[in-house]
Amino acid sequence: MKESSTWYSTRMDAEATLVRWGTHGTPVLLFPTAAGDAEEAERFLMMRVLGPLMEEGRIKVYSVDSVAGKAMFEERNSEEKTAWVQNAFHEFIRHEVVPAIRTDCKSDEIEIVVTGASIGAFHSLAVLTRFPDVFSLAICMSGTYDLTKFSETKQVNKDFYNSSPVHFLPNMPEGVHLDQLRKRFILLSHGEGKWEEPEQSWRAAKLLGEKGIPNRVDAWSKEYDHDWPTWREMLPQYLREFVPIPEPPAAVEESQASEPKAATIEKPVAKSAPVKSAPKPAAVKPATKPAAKPAAKAAAKAAAAPAAKAPAAKSPAQKAAASKSPARKSKSKGKKNNSKGKA
Repeated sequence: MKESSTWYSTRMDAEATLVRWGTHGTPVLLFPTAAGDAEEAERFLMMRVLGPLMEEGRIKVYSVDSVAGKAMFEERNSEEKTAWVQNAFHEFIRHEVVPAIRTDCKSDEIEIVVTGASIGAFHSLAVLTRFPDVFSLAICMSGTYDLTKFSETKQVNKDFYNSSPVHFLPNMPEGVHLDQLRKRFILLSHGEGKWEEPEQSWRAAKLLGEKGIPNRVDAWSKEYDHDWPTWREMLPQYLREFVPIPEPPAAVEESQASEPKAATIEKPVAKSAPVKSAPKPAAVKPATKPAAKPAAKAAAKAAAAPAAKAPAAKSPAQKAAASKSPARKSKSKGKKNNSKGKA
């Protein structure tokens, strides 16, 4: 089941759309690539491969317009305006999108998984490291984490710094915020095919490891390019690995023949508020990585359908160019990086 809602955000001085697929399960916020809109993932067949996970009640998927990405690739915008929109976009996610998702899930405390590819991976890493109080897991695919590569001046102003993990993480002090981050997990995956930049993953992993933030780098083979066929194969695999099947809703237990009704996404009340800087919490003892949640009931497992094999992409991602290589099943080599030193 698909629902959408559009509203004007005073934080970004822009309109944005939030779309949801599925009826129940762990909420997954999927960021578009580059300047993509909220329905980009559906057009590139991601919802088709995530369908089995939604049908078994494991996840419900949300996506939002990449307002920051659009600003980045709008030539008339100055670098200062682009950085301001980027910072405001993250505040919009935390203070408008998160409440909308929690209202839709009928829970004021439910934690959210974030994911995305390319620039979407950057936003996934950024919002989790900025707001670990609401995001529990980031699945970052083929990420570009240092956005100064798109800057002519390479200048880092306050807005850019506050929204860029590779810049603010090295200076993050000990305290409540970092303690919370050490209870989260970040997956950094990439292929080694065309248009990929593996060094971006390793740089981010090194910075996370130096702060004791649990993370893992998965390097897929040279058959996997920076393109949708790669991400359609990666994401269902990782969601099955990290997101358990939840307890079935009461409605399903009472009658398996009837599907639960999905709530319409409610628009949040827009409030004018200044964009906040990254928090500087008080010091506390660092925490350890939480243990993974056990799998749900065997009966629920038996009902789970296997993830669909990723179909070939009809068109490349906005950042990708030219021809693609078909994705073939390949085991990824993951390395955990939970301590100081090189990832």
